[in-house]
Amino acid sequence: MISMSCVGAVLLHPAWFLYSLLYLRLNSFSYIAILIDYAEISFIHETVMTATKKIGLIALVASLSWGAQAANFDYNYGQVGYETGDYDGLTLTGSFEVNEELFVLARYTGLSNDDTGVDIDFTEISIGAGYHMAIDEKTDAVFTVSLNSAEVDSSFQTGPGSTVDDTGILLTAGVRHNLNANVELAGGIYHNSAFDGDTGFQGEARYNINNEMSAGLSFTSGDFVDGLGVNFRMGF
Repeated sequence: MISMSCVGAVLLHPAWFLYSLLYLRLNSFSYIAILIDYAEISFIHETVMTATKKIGLIALVASLSWGAQAANFDYNYGQVGYETGDYDGLTLTGSFEVNEELFVLARYTGLSNDDTGVDIDFTEISIGAGYHMAIDEKTDAVFTVSLNSAEVDSSFQTGPGSTVDDTGILLTAGVRHNLNANVELAGGIYHNSAFDGDTGFQGEARYNINNEMSAGLSFTSGDFVDGLGVNFRMGF
């Protein structure tokens, strides 16, 4: 049997004494490291949860704000107009809203010019779709793309003429803005790829007679034609 004096001598031996201190110190560091790791994990978890809640709140507020900013424009209407300038003639336009952002549209244009001794009749039919989005509570951005079919008939007073036709894509980008409850302003750019191509810009001022009817004054300035127009629009 090992006597207590032997055990005490072993424990009091310098080598064993240093080993014991080192063992206790290493274990203390391990416990401290575990506590630090737990504290870091808890802090990261709380930070992530707080950030997630803030992001969710910001997204909710943004969605509510975006909904409140939606502009009130009608994309369901039929319109008849008359244009004069380089060419004179009739325009017919129809638009139908598919949902809150998309709409389909169709347009017929029949213009003519006989000032130069050559009778020129220009006919254009376009069918396409559009997308609109609210910029603020009074302004919409509007984009359209249409398939465009155009035909030009020319005849001379002294002889026969000719007919040419072409198909292209008509692209437009613009804005609609409610100046007040009765007056709307609109403007934008367009590009028609038919024939040699035509690029220009258009503008319009519209007066709302009532909730369904409005009258407009417009202008067009492009590579192919410059002119002014008047139109009457009926919503549905």
